[in-house]
Amino acid sequence: MLDLEYRKDPDLDFLEFVPGYELADLVKILTTNGANEKYSFQELDKDLRFKSSKDPHSCWNLIAAELQTFGGDTRANLLRRIFKNGSGITYAELLDDALEIIGYKSDAKNLKKKEEDFYKGCFTLMYDNPPVDFLGKNIKILANDIWKNWKLFWKKCPVSIKNKVPLIGDNIISGPKYQITIPSILYVIGLRKEKNELADKYNILSNVSLGIIGMQQSGKSTYLELLRNGEVEEQMKRTFGEVPYEAFQAKVLGINVEGGVDIAGGDANVVHYSEYVMNKERILFFFNAKSYLKPDESNLDYAEKCQGRFHYVYEKIYKDGIAQKSIKFIGSHIDELEETDRVQAKDKIYDSLVSTNAGFAKMFSENPDALFVTDLKHAQWSDNFEEYINLMKFSLGV
Repeated sequence: MLDLEYRKDPDLDFLEFVPGYELADLVKILTTNGANEKYSFQELDKDLRFKSSKDPHSCWNLIAAELQTFGGDTRANLLRRIFKNGSGITYAELLDDALEIIGYKSDAKNLKKKEEDFYKGCFTLMYDNPPVDFLGKNIKILANDIWKNWKLFWKKCPVSIKNKVPLIGDNIISGPKYQITIPSILYVIGLRKEKNELADKYNILSNVSLGIIGMQQSGKSTYLELLRNGEVEEQMKRTFGEVPYEAFQAKVLGINVEGGVDIAGGDANVVHYSEYVMNKERILFFFNAKSYLKPDESNLDYAEKCQGRFHYVYEKIYKDGIAQKSIKFIGSHIDELEETDRVQAKDKIYDSLVSTNAGFAKMFSENPDALFVTDLKHAQWSDNFEEYINLMKFSLGV
Protein backbone atom coordinates (compact mmCIF):
# COMPACT_ATOMS: atom_id res chain seq x y z
CA MET A 1 0.00 0.00 0.00
CA LEU A 2 1.25 3.47 -0.92
CA ASP A 3 0.91 6.64 1.13
CA LEU A 4 -1.21 9.17 -0.72
CA GLU A 5 0.60 12.45 -1.22
CA TYR A 6 -1.24 15.53 -2.44
CA ARG A 7 0.57 17.41 -5.15
CA LYS A 8 0.01 21.12 -4.52
CA ASP A 9 -2.47 22.34 -7.12
CA PRO A 10 -4.18 25.75 -7.00
CA ASP A 11 -7.08 24.32 -9.00
CA LEU A 12 -7.81 21.72 -6.31
CA ASP A 13 -6.84 23.70 -3.20
CA PHE A 14 -10.42 24.97 -2.96
CA LEU A 15 -11.49 21.49 -1.76
CA GLU A 16 -10.22 22.56 1.66
CA PHE A 17 -13.30 24.79 1.88
CA VAL A 18 -15.89 22.30 0.66
CA PRO A 19 -18.24 20.92 3.35
CA GLY A 20 -17.60 17.33 4.44
CA TYR A 21 -20.97 16.05 3.21
CA GLU A 22 -20.15 17.15 -0.35
CA LEU A 23 -16.67 15.63 -0.19
CA ALA A 24 -18.31 12.38 0.96
CA ASP A 25 -20.06 12.15 -2.42
CA LEU A 26 -16.73 12.64 -4.20
CA VAL A 27 -15.19 9.89 -2.04
CA LYS A 28 -18.00 7.56 -3.10
CA ILE A 29 -17.24 8.15 -6.79
CA LEU A 30 -13.50 7.68 -6.22
CA THR A 31 -13.74 4.45 -4.24
CA THR A 32 -16.82 2.55 -5.45
CA ASN A 33 -18.63 1.79 -8.68
CA GLY A 34 -22.26 2.61 -9.42
CA ALA A 35 -23.33 -0.59 -7.66
CA ASN A 36 -21.50 0.56 -4.51
CA GLU A 37 -18.82 -2.12 -4.87
CA LYS A 38 -15.36 -1.09 -3.65
CA TYR A 39 -12.58 -0.75 -6.20
CA SER A 40 -9.72 -3.05 -5.21
CA PHE A 41 -7.13 -0.73 -6.75
CA GLN A 42 -8.08 2.49 -4.92
CA GLU A 43 -5.82 3.66 -2.09
CA LEU A 44 -8.01 6.10 -0.20
CA ASP A 45 -9.96 3.64 1.94
CA LYS A 46 -6.73 1.86 2.81
CA ASP A 47 -4.97 4.98 4.05
CA LEU A 48 -4.86 4.99 7.86
CA ARG A 49 -5.17 8.77 7.98
CA PHE A 50 -8.42 8.61 6.03
CA LYS A 51 -9.74 5.61 7.95
CA SER A 52 -9.19 7.34 11.29
CA SER A 53 -10.77 10.64 10.24
CA LYS A 54 -14.26 11.51 11.44
CA ASP A 55 -15.08 13.91 8.62
CA PRO A 56 -13.95 13.90 4.95
CA HIS A 57 -13.18 17.60 5.28
CA SER A 58 -10.29 16.86 7.67
CA CYS A 59 -8.51 14.86 4.94
CA TRP A 60 -9.53 16.78 1.82
CA ASN A 61 -5.90 16.62 0.64
CA LEU A 62 -5.98 12.80 0.62
CA ILE A 63 -9.18 12.86 -1.43
CA ALA A 64 -7.54 15.23 -3.91
CA ALA A 65 -4.45 12.98 -4.00
CA GLU A 66 -6.59 9.94 -4.81
CA LEU A 67 -8.03 11.80 -7.80
CA GLN A 68 -4.57 12.96 -8.91
CA THR A 69 -3.08 9.46 -8.85
CA PHE A 70 -5.78 8.05 -11.11
CA GLY A 71 -5.28 10.74 -13.72
CA GLY A 72 -3.38 10.94 -16.96
CA ASP A 73 -2.09 8.04 -19.00
CA THR A 74 -2.58 4.86 -16.97
CA ARG A 75 0.82 3.37 -17.71
CA ALA A 76 2.69 6.56 -16.92
CA ASN A 77 0.67 7.08 -13.79
CA LEU A 78 1.37 3.55 -12.60
CA LEU A 79 5.06 4.48 -12.62
CA ARG A 80 4.26 7.68 -10.75
CA ARG A 81 2.51 5.66 -8.06
CA ILE A 82 5.49 3.34 -7.74
CA PHE A 83 8.36 5.81 -7.88
CA LYS A 84 6.83 9.01 -6.51
CA ASN A 85 5.15 7.67 -3.38
CA GLY A 86 1.67 8.24 -4.76
CA SER A 87 2.20 11.76 -6.11
CA GLY A 88 -0.15 12.35 -9.04
CA ILE A 89 -0.80 14.91 -11.74
CA THR A 90 -2.55 18.26 -11.81
CA TYR A 91 -6.24 18.91 -12.31
CA ALA A 92 -5.52 20.70 -15.61
CA GLU A 93 -3.72 17.60 -16.92
CA LEU A 94 -6.57 15.39 -15.72
CA LEU A 95 -9.03 17.55 -17.64
CA ASP A 96 -7.00 17.47 -20.87
CA ASP A 97 -6.77 13.68 -20.69
CA ALA A 98 -10.49 13.30 -20.01
CA LEU A 99 -11.40 15.59 -22.93
CA GLU A 100 -9.38 13.34 -25.23
CA ILE A 101 -11.11 10.23 -23.93
CA ILE A 102 -14.62 11.52 -24.63
CA GLY A 103 -13.47 12.61 -28.08
CA TYR A 104 -14.25 16.28 -27.58
CA LYS A 105 -11.89 18.62 -29.38
CA SER A 106 -11.42 21.73 -27.31
CA ASP A 107 -9.44 24.72 -28.55
CA ALA A 108 -9.92 26.48 -25.23
CA LYS A 109 -6.87 28.07 -23.64
CA ASN A 110 -8.29 28.73 -20.18
CA LEU A 111 -9.42 26.18 -17.62
CA LYS A 112 -12.97 27.44 -17.20
CA LYS A 113 -13.70 27.11 -20.94
CA LYS A 114 -12.18 23.62 -20.97
CA GLU A 115 -14.45 22.66 -18.08
CA GLU A 116 -17.45 23.93 -20.03
CA ASP A 117 -16.36 21.94 -23.10
CA PHE A 118 -15.88 18.79 -21.02
CA TYR A 119 -19.30 19.18 -19.46
CA LYS A 120 -20.92 19.68 -22.89
CA GLY A 121 -19.10 16.66 -24.29
CA CYS A 122 -20.18 14.40 -21.42
CA PHE A 123 -23.69 15.79 -21.55
CA THR A 124 -24.03 15.05 -25.28
CA LEU A 125 -22.76 11.48 -24.84
CA MET A 126 -24.90 10.69 -21.81
CA TYR A 127 -28.31 12.00 -22.79
CA ASP A 128 -30.14 11.28 -26.05
CA ASN A 129 -33.12 13.57 -25.48
CA PRO A 130 -32.37 15.78 -22.47
CA PRO A 131 -34.72 18.54 -21.30
CA VAL A 132 -34.02 21.78 -23.16
CA ASP A 133 -33.13 23.68 -19.99
CA PHE A 134 -30.85 20.97 -18.56
CA LEU A 135 -27.63 21.98 -20.31
CA GLY A 136 -25.48 24.20 -18.14
CA LYS A 137 -27.15 23.07 -14.93
CA ASN A 138 -26.98 20.09 -12.59
CA ILE A 139 -23.34 19.26 -13.24
CA LYS A 140 -23.16 17.02 -10.18
CA ILE A 141 -26.32 15.21 -11.29
CA LEU A 142 -24.62 14.46 -14.62
CA ALA A 143 -21.57 13.17 -12.74
CA ASN A 144 -23.78 10.88 -10.68
CA ASP A 145 -25.66 9.61 -13.76
CA ILE A 146 -22.41 8.71 -15.52
CA TRP A 147 -21.06 7.05 -12.37
CA LYS A 148 -24.20 4.91 -12.00
CA ASN A 149 -24.53 4.14 -15.73
CA TRP A 150 -20.89 3.83 -16.67
CA LYS A 151 -21.27 0.93 -19.15
CA LEU A 152 -23.82 2.90 -21.14
CA PHE A 153 -21.61 5.99 -21.16
CA TRP A 154 -18.45 4.04 -22.05
CA LYS A 155 -20.19 2.45 -25.04
CA LYS A 156 -20.84 5.92 -26.41
CA CYS A 157 -17.22 7.01 -26.13
CA PRO A 158 -15.32 7.06 -29.47
CA VAL A 159 -14.22 3.61 -30.72
CA SER A 160 -10.87 5.04 -31.81
CA ILE A 161 -10.14 5.99 -28.20
CA LYS A 162 -11.24 2.69 -26.70
CA ASN A 163 -9.06 0.75 -29.14
CA LYS A 164 -6.05 2.42 -27.52
CA VAL A 165 -7.02 1.23 -24.03
CA PRO A 166 -4.12 -0.80 -22.60
CA LEU A 167 -4.25 -3.70 -20.17
CA ILE A 168 -2.50 -2.90 -16.90
CA GLY A 169 -1.63 -5.41 -14.20
CA ASP A 170 -4.50 -7.46 -12.84
CA ASN A 171 -7.15 -6.52 -15.42
CA ILE A 172 -6.94 -2.86 -14.41
CA ILE A 173 -7.54 -1.14 -17.72
CA SER A 174 -8.21 2.45 -18.63
CA GLY A 175 -11.96 1.78 -18.81
CA PRO A 176 -12.34 1.35 -15.05
CA LYS A 177 -9.81 4.10 -14.46
CA TYR A 178 -11.90 6.55 -16.48
CA GLN A 179 -14.96 5.25 -14.67
CA ILE A 180 -13.38 7.04 -11.72
CA THR A 181 -11.84 10.13 -13.27
CA ILE A 182 -14.61 11.24 -15.65
CA PRO A 183 -17.45 11.45 -13.09
CA SER A 184 -14.98 12.70 -10.46
CA ILE A 185 -13.80 15.55 -12.69
CA LEU A 186 -17.41 16.46 -13.45
CA TYR A 187 -18.20 16.48 -9.75
CA VAL A 188 -15.19 18.71 -9.07
CA ILE A 189 -16.33 21.05 -11.87
CA GLY A 190 -19.70 21.26 -10.13
CA LEU A 191 -18.03 22.03 -6.80
CA ARG A 192 -15.74 24.65 -8.38
CA LYS A 193 -18.73 26.30 -10.07
CA GLU A 194 -20.66 26.40 -6.79
CA LYS A 195 -17.64 27.79 -4.96
CA ASN A 196 -17.15 30.52 -7.57
CA GLU A 197 -20.85 31.40 -7.51
CA LEU A 198 -21.42 31.01 -3.78
CA ALA A 199 -21.89 34.71 -3.08
CA ASP A 200 -24.28 35.06 -6.04
CA LYS A 201 -26.17 31.92 -5.04
CA TYR A 202 -27.00 33.36 -1.64
CA ASN A 203 -27.38 36.97 -2.85
CA ILE A 204 -24.33 38.16 -0.93
CA LEU A 205 -22.29 41.24 -1.82
CA SER A 206 -19.19 40.40 -3.86
CA ASN A 207 -17.25 43.38 -2.46
CA VAL A 208 -17.91 44.85 0.96
CA SER A 209 -16.59 47.31 3.52
CA LEU A 210 -17.56 46.70 7.14
CA GLY A 211 -17.93 48.83 10.24
CA ILE A 212 -17.98 46.35 13.13
CA ILE A 213 -18.92 47.75 16.55
CA GLY A 214 -20.58 46.51 19.72
CA MET A 215 -20.27 45.28 23.28
CA GLN A 216 -17.26 43.65 24.91
CA GLN A 217 -16.70 39.94 24.24
CA SER A 218 -19.71 39.75 21.94
CA GLY A 219 -18.03 38.08 18.98
CA LYS A 220 -16.77 40.93 16.79
CA SER A 221 -13.33 39.39 16.23
CA THR A 222 -14.86 35.91 15.94
CA TYR A 223 -17.19 37.08 13.17
CA LEU A 224 -14.30 38.68 11.31
CA GLU A 225 -12.35 35.43 11.48
CA LEU A 226 -15.38 33.42 10.34
CA LEU A 227 -15.70 35.73 7.36
CA ARG A 228 -11.99 35.53 6.58
CA ASN A 229 -11.34 31.78 7.07
CA GLY A 230 -14.72 30.12 7.59
CA GLU A 231 -13.67 28.88 11.01
CA VAL A 232 -11.98 30.10 14.17
CA GLU A 233 -9.25 28.88 16.47
CA GLU A 234 -10.40 27.25 19.70
CA GLN A 235 -8.94 30.05 21.82
CA MET A 236 -9.05 33.41 20.08
CA LYS A 237 -7.14 36.33 21.52
CA ARG A 238 -9.28 39.11 22.91
CA THR A 239 -9.03 42.45 21.11
CA PHE A 240 -7.85 45.49 23.03
CA GLY A 241 -8.04 49.01 21.61
CA GLU A 242 -7.94 49.18 17.82
CA VAL A 243 -6.44 46.43 15.67
CA PRO A 244 -6.26 47.32 11.95
CA TYR A 245 -6.78 44.50 9.45
CA GLU A 246 -5.82 44.48 5.78
CA ALA A 247 -8.15 43.81 2.88
CA PHE A 248 -8.72 40.10 2.30
CA GLN A 249 -10.65 37.64 0.18
CA ALA A 250 -13.05 35.47 2.18
CA LYS A 251 -11.91 31.88 1.68
CA VAL A 252 -15.34 30.26 1.73
CA LEU A 253 -17.42 32.92 -0.02
CA GLY A 254 -14.73 34.28 -2.34
CA ILE A 255 -15.87 37.88 -1.73
CA ASN A 256 -13.49 40.80 -1.32
CA VAL A 257 -13.52 42.57 2.05
CA GLU A 258 -11.95 46.01 2.39
CA GLY A 259 -9.46 46.66 5.17
CA GLY A 260 -10.72 48.13 8.42
CA VAL A 261 -10.31 48.18 12.18
CA ASP A 262 -11.21 45.48 14.70
CA ILE A 263 -12.43 47.59 17.63
CA ALA A 264 -12.61 46.54 21.27
CA GLY A 265 -16.03 46.85 22.90
CA GLY A 266 -15.05 49.07 25.84
CA ASP A 267 -17.04 52.18 26.72
CA ALA A 268 -14.19 54.47 25.66
CA ASN A 269 -14.67 53.53 22.00
CA VAL A 270 -18.37 54.41 21.83
CA VAL A 271 -17.76 58.10 21.10
CA HIS A 272 -15.76 57.07 18.03
CA TYR A 273 -18.51 54.90 16.47
CA SER A 274 -19.38 57.46 13.78
CA GLU A 275 -15.75 57.65 12.76
CA TYR A 276 -15.40 53.86 12.61
CA VAL A 277 -18.46 53.28 10.43
CA MET A 278 -18.25 56.31 8.14
CA ASN A 279 -18.58 55.32 4.45
CA LYS A 280 -18.99 51.61 5.30
CA GLU A 281 -21.47 49.57 3.27
CA ARG A 282 -22.41 47.41 6.23
CA ILE A 283 -22.50 48.31 9.92
CA LEU A 284 -22.69 45.36 12.30
CA PHE A 285 -23.41 45.81 16.00
CA PHE A 286 -22.65 42.77 18.17
CA PHE A 287 -23.98 42.06 21.65
CA ASN A 288 -24.27 39.02 23.92
CA ALA A 289 -27.84 37.70 23.58
CA LYS A 290 -27.46 35.41 26.57
CA SER A 291 -26.34 38.24 28.86
CA TYR A 292 -29.11 40.45 27.47
CA LEU A 293 -31.83 37.93 28.37
CA LYS A 294 -30.29 36.07 31.30
CA PRO A 295 -27.58 38.20 32.93
CA ASP A 296 -25.49 36.75 35.71
CA GLU A 297 -24.50 38.47 38.95
CA SER A 298 -21.62 40.34 37.34
CA ASN A 299 -23.67 42.07 34.62
CA LEU A 300 -27.23 42.52 35.85
CA ASP A 301 -27.50 45.80 33.93
CA TYR A 302 -26.27 44.34 30.60
CA ALA A 303 -29.56 44.94 28.75
CA GLU A 304 -29.61 48.53 29.97
CA LYS A 305 -26.03 49.05 28.78
CA CYS A 306 -26.90 47.59 25.38
CA GLN A 307 -29.84 49.92 25.05
CA GLY A 308 -27.57 52.82 25.96
CA ARG A 309 -25.32 51.87 23.04
CA PHE A 310 -28.34 51.45 20.77
CA HIS A 311 -29.42 54.97 21.74
CA TYR A 312 -26.02 56.34 20.73
CA VAL A 313 -26.11 54.46 17.42
CA TYR A 314 -29.60 55.80 16.77
CA GLU A 315 -28.71 59.42 17.55
CA LYS A 316 -25.31 59.59 15.86
CA ILE A 317 -25.62 57.14 12.98
CA TYR A 318 -29.17 55.98 12.20
CA LYS A 319 -30.93 59.32 12.72
CA ASP A 320 -28.37 61.16 10.65
CA GLY A 321 -29.09 58.81 7.76
CA ILE A 322 -25.54 57.46 7.58
CA ALA A 323 -26.65 53.86 7.32
CA GLN A 324 -30.33 53.31 8.02
CA LYS A 325 -30.69 50.37 5.68
CA SER A 326 -27.30 48.76 6.20
CA ILE A 327 -27.06 48.55 10.00
CA LYS A 328 -27.57 45.08 11.48
CA PHE A 329 -27.67 43.86 15.08
CA ILE A 330 -26.28 40.42 15.91
CA GLY A 331 -26.92 38.75 19.27
CA SER A 332 -24.34 36.06 20.02
CA HIS A 333 -23.82 33.30 22.61
CA ILE A 334 -27.34 31.85 22.31
CA ASP A 335 -25.75 28.42 22.84
CA GLU A 336 -25.44 29.40 26.52
CA LEU A 337 -29.23 29.65 26.87
CA GLU A 338 -31.63 26.83 27.68
CA GLU A 339 -33.22 25.35 24.56
CA THR A 340 -36.61 27.03 25.07
CA ASP A 341 -34.98 30.42 25.62
CA ARG A 342 -32.73 29.83 22.61
CA VAL A 343 -35.70 29.31 20.30
CA GLN A 344 -37.46 32.40 21.61
CA ALA A 345 -34.36 34.60 21.96
CA LYS A 346 -34.84 36.76 18.87
CA ASP A 347 -38.53 37.45 19.56
CA LYS A 348 -37.91 38.24 23.22
CA ILE A 349 -35.10 40.67 22.45
CA TYR A 350 -37.10 42.32 19.67
CA ASP A 351 -40.18 42.74 21.88
CA SER A 352 -38.09 44.21 24.70
CA LEU A 353 -36.61 46.79 22.34
CA VAL A 354 -39.71 47.98 20.50
CA SER A 355 -41.75 48.11 23.72
CA THR A 356 -39.44 50.75 25.24
CA ASN A 357 -40.89 53.48 23.01
CA ALA A 358 -37.40 54.98 23.06
CA GLY A 359 -36.06 56.58 19.91
CA PHE A 360 -33.72 53.67 19.22
CA ALA A 361 -36.75 51.34 19.04
CA LYS A 362 -37.36 52.74 15.53
CA MET A 363 -34.21 50.99 14.31
CA PHE A 364 -36.01 47.71 14.96
CA SER A 365 -39.68 48.57 14.39
CA GLU A 366 -38.88 50.18 11.03
CA ASN A 367 -36.56 47.30 10.06
CA PRO A 368 -37.81 44.09 11.74
CA ASP A 369 -35.19 42.07 9.85
CA ALA A 370 -32.31 44.07 11.31
CA LEU A 371 -31.94 41.65 14.26
CA PHE A 372 -30.30 38.22 14.16
CA VAL A 373 -29.25 35.80 16.91
CA THR A 374 -26.64 33.09 16.50
CA ASP A 375 -24.14 30.78 18.11
CA LEU A 376 -20.88 32.05 16.61
CA LYS A 377 -18.90 29.25 18.21
CA HIS A 378 -20.77 26.67 16.12
CA ALA A 379 -21.38 28.78 13.01
CA GLN A 380 -18.17 27.55 11.40
CA TRP A 381 -18.78 26.46 7.83
CA SER A 382 -17.27 22.99 8.41
CA ASP A 383 -19.46 22.36 11.48
CA ASN A 384 -22.73 23.94 10.41
CA PHE A 385 -22.72 25.20 6.84
CA GLU A 386 -26.38 26.23 6.98
CA GLU A 387 -25.87 28.42 10.06
CA TYR A 388 -22.69 29.86 8.54
CA ILE A 389 -24.54 30.85 5.37
CA ASN A 390 -27.49 32.23 7.35
CA LEU A 391 -25.10 34.45 9.30
CA MET A 392 -23.36 35.67 6.15
CA LYS A 393 -26.64 36.23 4.29
CA PHE A 394 -27.91 38.33 7.17
CA SER A 395 -24.76 40.38 7.61
CA LEU A 396 -23.76 40.75 3.95
CA GLY A 397 -26.96 40.13 2.01
CA VAL A 398 -27.85 42.48 -0.82
